[in-house]
Amino acid sequence: MSSKRSTPVDCVRGAMMCAVILINAQYFFNSIAGVYSVFAWDVRYPGLALVFLSRALLEFKAWYLLGCLFGFYSAVRLDPVRGDSGRRRYRRRIAILLTLGILHFTLLSPVDILMFWAASGLVLFAVSRWPLRRLVSLWICAQLAVLALSVGPGPAALAAGHRLSWRVSPWDMKLYEAILLGPGVRDARGLSLVRGLSYLKGAPFTLSICLSAALLGAIVHRLDPAARLRALRILQRRRMLVLAAGLALAWGYLRAISMPFVPSWAAVLSGVLFPFVTPLAALTYGAHLHQLAGRLPAILRNSLAWMGRHSLPVYIGQSAAMAVASALGLVQAGSASQAFLFASVVIVAQGLAGAFPGRVVATQLASPNPSNP
Repeated sequence: MSSKRSTPVDCVRGAMMCAVILINAQYFFNSIAGVYSVFAWDVRYPGLALVFLSRALLEFKAWYLLGCLFGFYSAVRLDPVRGDSGRRRYRRRIAILLTLGILHFTLLSPVDILMFWAASGLVLFAVSRWPLRRLVSLWICAQLAVLALSVGPGPAALAAGHRLSWRVSPWDMKLYEAILLGPGVRDARGLSLVRGLSYLKGAPFTLSICLSAALLGAIVHRLDPAARLRALRILQRRRMLVLAAGLALAWGYLRAISMPFVPSWAAVLSGVLFPFVTPLAALTYGAHLHQLAGRLPAILRNSLAWMGRHSLPVYIGQSAAMAVASALGLVQAGSASQAFLFASVVIVAQGLAGAFPGRVVATQLASPNPSNP
């Protein structure tokens, strides 16, 4: 099994890291609340229109694609041909990832994905010797969990004539009120604690998504190369990209017109669409970015490949930059335009670090089935 890196896959991972900072910056600086306002549809507020487009097209899709790659290469590392030594090295990697996730969550950002990837990695370790059919069954269960957590008790509330409602904890209300306050809330005492506790409350949903993505990556690894190649060619069709983007925009619109904590058919329908739209869009984006990698200018290809190759320090660096910007007041809380500008600056700075790596990044465009453990 080859140990060489695959530049197209690294470019895909790097592009998703750019999408991650675009989404995370909005949450970190509270500009995400604008989507729940009528101003999101006002052309005088282009920043909020960008919030809507980025949420609809990129939110969850970037993490899902990264999770699929994590699952694929976890399966590579856990392949029986590597023996017990490969499994021991994998356990050490997961332990390090979990430690970094805990430190990242406590010191840098109240929103962390590393701990959930580590948990998904432990599940992959436990089921690495399962037959393919059982893996598919477990992935279906993870998808059903995502569906149940996405829809929530909304259908029951609507069937009861809105006499039922979602249970809202005091932490949820404090967080939502703090977000809607906009400017000045950055320095509110205890806001980080409120964010952190609310994030942990959503841990089952996040873990279900991460586990679904990792299992799908592991399933893809089990397929024979010819089947993977056929699936890649199907996803690279232009009509698939149009379909995935259209469904993502429809999901984003339904989510945007749904008020938090208020049962509505739009909220229920967006929850039903979520577990189907997210994997389709993520895999379609990945297939098209994989195809596009060979056509990119060398400097852009080098930048994305470097970000993808160093995705973990890039992610931590993004969180550190947001923490410093928040502490220094460089970004106005609630400003979508400033959040996007800040994210763009971080992307350019990290891209320049890999634009001139000292040697030309070798492209490996011939292999549609990369295996870079």
